[in-house]
Order: sequence, then structure tokens, then C-alpha cells
Amino acid sequence: MEDREDEAPAALVAQITRHWETYRPKMSREMKAAGTFETSVRQAAIMTSDAIYDLVTKHGLAPDQARELMREEWAFLPAEDDEDISDDGQ
Repeated sequence: MEDREDEAPAALVAQITRHWETYRPKMSREMKAAGTFETSVRQAAIMTSDAIYDLVTKHGLAPDQARELMREEWAFLPAEDDEDISDDGQ
């Protein structure tokens, strides 16, 4: 029996890595210092991929629609600057 938990789409891992390093540099540095960056990226990719698969196969969404719905859930987080601005406004 194959363990899907170990499967992370390489292209999605690369995209998340680039996104986090570019738009979440503080978080990325902290995770790298703690030794959790790569594992967290892989986990985000797996969770995103699994959620997209479920939306397509179980709920009948088109792949593009499913990707659009799930892309910011775990993978493409808002920029740290965006979060800082929204935090300051409250």
C-alpha cells in the first residue's frame, strides 16, 4: 500500500518555496532556523494537493476552480506586509 502522505507535487513545492521566501521572509527565516521550513512546505503542498483532488473528484469542481479556491488556504499565504497593514488598522 502506498502512503500518499509522503507525496508532494514537486512543482507545487517549488512554487510554495518561492512564494514563502519572497512574500513571507520573516516566517521563512524563522522556520529555517528551527529546521521546519522544508517539512512545512511539503505539508502545505500535500494538504493543498489533497484538497484540490477532493474538490475535483468528490464535488465535481473543475481543476482550475479547485486550485483557485484552495491556493491561499495553506500554500500561497498573504504577504507579511499585507498582514502588518491589516493588524495596524485594528
